[in-house]
Amino acid sequence: MGDRQVRAGGWAVALIAVAAGLLAPGAGAAGVGGPIQIYAQGTDVTSPILVTGAITDYGKATSVDKSGKPDQNGNYEQVVLTKGGFWIDATELNKQLNSLKPTVDTKNCFFAFKGSGPTTLFKGTGAYAGIGGTVNVELSLVAIGPKTASGKCNMTQNAKPVAQYGNVTGSGAVSFK
Repeated sequence: MGDRQVRAGGWAVALIAVAAGLLAPGAGAAGVGGPIQIYAQGTDVTSPILVTGAITDYGKATSVDKSGKPDQNGNYEQVVLTKGGFWIDATELNKQLNSLKPTVDTKNCFFAFKGSGPTTLFKGTGAYAGIGGTVNVELSLVAIGPKTASGKCNMTQNAKPVAQYGNVTGSGAVSFK
């Protein structure tokens, strides 16, 4: 946990993470764009996500690499909602987050990280076919590290946290081609 590099790819990290999204309501047909807000929580490769605003839906976001393979530190999120799906390109967000330093408290055994940046929506299916837009995402992660047998904090790179919490929120606008 010490000087480990924090990546947003995975809103679960990543959260990872992450994350931005869009949805289609029953009342508003896909093809109608406007402002949206996204919410995701977790620290696993796949996390729950919901989107509100111009369109509303919920489902799962999975951190993936460019080919779609699940990857905790992937630069993409594959979002599957009840009415369709789309991808989120978090490459720029990850670049910005990777330049930030986390707070590491070796006395009290905790690690905290917060950052933000833009993501781009693309590759829509179902009700989200033709989706585009940008969502500015803010990611927060906090973890409590384990203690060694002697009672000292174990903040090494491979130390598994005893507890952790990750949160992703975002706002932006979507459009449909």
